[in-house]
Amino acid sequence: MTTNATTFARIALRAPASHRRARARRVAPSRRRSLNDDEKMFVPAGAFGGVSPERRASELMNAMLTYVSTWIVLAQLENVAPRRSVAGEDAGAAGEGEARRVTTSHEFLLDYLEANPVRDGDQWLIALTGVNPTLAERIMSVRRAYAEEDFEWHNVAKLTSESIATGNERAMREWLKSAVPQSA
Repeated sequence: MTTNATTFARIALRAPASHRRARARRVAPSRRRSLNDDEKMFVPAGAFGGVSPERRASELMNAMLTYVSTWIVLAQLENVAPRRSVAGEDAGAAGEGEARRVTTSHEFLLDYLEANPVRDGDQWLIALTGVNPTLAERIMSVRRAYAEEDFEWHNVAKLTSESIATGNERAMREWLKSAVPQSA
């Protein structure tokens, strides 16, 4: 959607053709051809320490999915504990022991997550496995199932594109407000 502000910005910021051609000769092209003739933007190798932006996004998604999966397991443990407690009171000592174990796992995982924030999902799970392999395995299973079955990957692309468009428009609008004198 083109607004008057955006049109004004395009016209006001456009350099004369002679300057554009001179600049084009000085600046390296931002696109390059790959082996299959697809034109893609060139991302300098140092931008993410030598890894592609997609790889970096994958690492961030891995950490986020680990964090989300941990909260799914926490919710499962929280929902199981009250049912076990009620059944445990009627069933005697064995049921009460189960309720304490579930509640303890819930409290342990909350404390562990608070003391060890998820920055690298795989490293976080490796560390958790050393302390509580049962909970770590459960989180790994949930993480895989959530990523393969429940996470809406198509919505990520859509929401990101919408967010970028809105952010760009907002930034341009703010710049125009500061660049164009307001009439009184």
